[in-house]
Amino acid sequence: MYGREPRLFCEIVDGDPVGEVSAVAEEDIEAFVRERTEADADVFNKVLVNIEKAQERQKAAYREKKDKGQALHHHSWYGGAEEK
Repeated sequence: MYGREPRLFCEIVDGDPVGEVSAVAEEDIEAFVRERTEADADVFNKVLVNIEKAQERQKAAYREKKDKGQALHHHSWYGGAEEK
């Protein structure tokens, strides 16, 4: 560390590092947890919607690919176009 000695945690913290949690801090923590839980529920719903959209896009892409493959199957490689 270029001649500097690392400082220990006990040297940095003044007083008791554990301390007591005040009532205000507990309320802040509870409010944060409550807000985070609500946000997680919103995110979960958004993820479900996005998954459904992605699945629909994949189905459409597969259908297009499958239809394109069937159209190629009926061309000259296999004895000419379909007879009418």
